[in-house]
This record gives sequence, C-alpha cells and structure tokens, in this order.
Amino acid sequence: MSVIYLCMRRCSTRRKTSGGGLDCLLNNAGISVKKRGDLLDLEPDSFDQNIAINTRAPFFLAQAFSKRLLAQPKPEAELPHRSIIFVSSINAIMLAMNRGEYTIAKTAVSAAARLFAARLCNEQIGVYEVRPGLIKN
Repeated sequence: MSVIYLCMRRCSTRRKTSGGGLDCLLNNAGISVKKRGDLLDLEPDSFDQNIAINTRAPFFLAQAFSKRLLAQPKPEAELPHRSIIFVSSINAIMLAMNRGEYTIAKTAVSAAARLFAARLCNEQIGVYEVRPGLIKN
C-alpha cells in the first residue's frame, strides 16, 4: 500500500469524524541530501531518495487531492477557497552546487506547482508555491 494512499485514507477518515470537508492541501515534503558534495560524485541512492520524497510524493498527493476536489460540486463563491500549496525551496531558482539532488527535486516541485495551477485554475482551485530560503537556527 502506498504512502500516498495511506495519507489520503487518513485524511478521509478525519474528515468524516470531524464532520467537515477537506479544501486545502499543504504539500510540504522534504529531506536534505545524504551527503553534500560535488555533483559529479552524486550517488544514485541519494538522488532516488530525494526525488521519491521531495518530488514524487508531493506530485501524487496533489494529484489524488485534486481528483477528490474535482469530484465535489464547485463552490458558488467566485474566489477559489479550495487550494493546494506546494512548499518547494529557494533552490528551485538558486542553485545549490553541493546539493544537486535536492536542487533538482525542488525545481521539479516548482514545475509541478505551475502545472497544477494551469490545470486547475478553471476549476476554482487555487494552486500556490512557497519557496523558503535558508533559515538560521
């Protein structure tokens, strides 16, 4: 059973027990690289893990969530109150040479956000992207 399926099932169960509906997905998946270093030394397993968690999971979760929203009647309000928010990274536009797999994965998330926005704009579903930068803690 996929993680996306389990997540959607859990959301559906909570929706039923709370008596409300789901109208917003905050799509925030992310891991860093296993080891920072030169792009030419990138290991396939680190690349695959970054793509799986940082790109694949948010894409298919947004896809499943979108299908659920489209199965519901459109809201009567003109402004979209149904939404999907992708959290990508500033690395979608600013290269991190020592974290190539992360930069590639978050760039793909940024593209996915734009694709979903274009696909869902006429369905009264707003799609947004947040690109946080480095946070000193």
